[in-house]
Amino acid sequence: MLFDKYADGGWVLAIRPRISGRELFLGHTQQPFKLIKNPWRYWCADPFLVHHQGVRYIFCEAFDILKDRGILAYRTIDEKGRISRLRPCLDTGSHLSYPNVFFHEGQVYMIPESGTIDEVALYRASRFPDRWEKEAVLLHDAACDTDLIEHQGKVYLLTLIFDKTQKPYVYDKLYAYVWDGTRFTLCQPGPVVQGARYARNAGCIFPHEGTLYRVSQDCKDMYGERITFHQILELSENSYKEHAVRQIDVADIKIDSRKHFDGIHTYNADDCYEIVDLQRKKWLRIERLLYLFTHKLRHVLKISR
Repeated sequence: MLFDKYADGGWVLAIRPRISGRELFLGHTQQPFKLIKNPWRYWCADPFLVHHQGVRYIFCEAFDILKDRGILAYRTIDEKGRISRLRPCLDTGSHLSYPNVFFHEGQVYMIPESGTIDEVALYRASRFPDRWEKEAVLLHDAACDTDLIEHQGKVYLLTLIFDKTQKPYVYDKLYAYVWDGTRFTLCQPGPVVQGARYARNAGCIFPHEGTLYRVSQDCKDMYGERITFHQILELSENSYKEHAVRQIDVADIKIDSRKHFDGIHTYNADDCYEIVDLQRKKWLRIERLLYLFTHKLRHVLKISR
């Protein structure tokens, strides 16, 4: 009873060097991932790897346990594989996650998840990596985990739209949009992928041997139960088709620790590393107790005024 009351779930990042390709996508699971320890105040999820001006970065959601919402943060990886401390880079006052960073015409951009305020926003780095300015709102919807991909001369946006009035949220509708020169418009009237098992994105769309692949997270029975790689068979202004080719369960992820994990919901890679996030459903943490104590104290003080 006491454990259930004061325990809290959370996520942690895990990374490993690439040997010859995207080993996890290819089914090579024996090489262990190294856990990246969370700081006391945050747990980390949604990792994206970025290589810019000779420096390697890990961008991620850093969930602030004291504020009970996500901000965006980054770490660096040096030539010897050493990982720096976590540094915040974007806090808008509302929940942020899934920092999808990309390059376009010499500029660095990012599309984070900000579905709690009903928008898909585009940010530009005014001083990379720690200063970002909102350039535009691409969609006015409760959306999460947005991917952008250029294909055959067109720019497509794939994102999950969810109903905020339905509790708990159901993540079961992926929509595709195409850039028409002034805005993103729907490729077709309804979702291109329907069903909580495959709809929600779980990392960047990537090419392999001339074919595009999408990563999804399985939210059917449990949030972030597994990830699935899909071969994109068709992507156009009025059609989308894909085929699931490989599933990865959290049990397939070898780590350099005896800790047990219950979920996985992001996979990304660059030319040197693969990175995932792993979930522990519940464990007792002193910072969780601190958060509950300070939250209760603020409530009492507010009443007494």
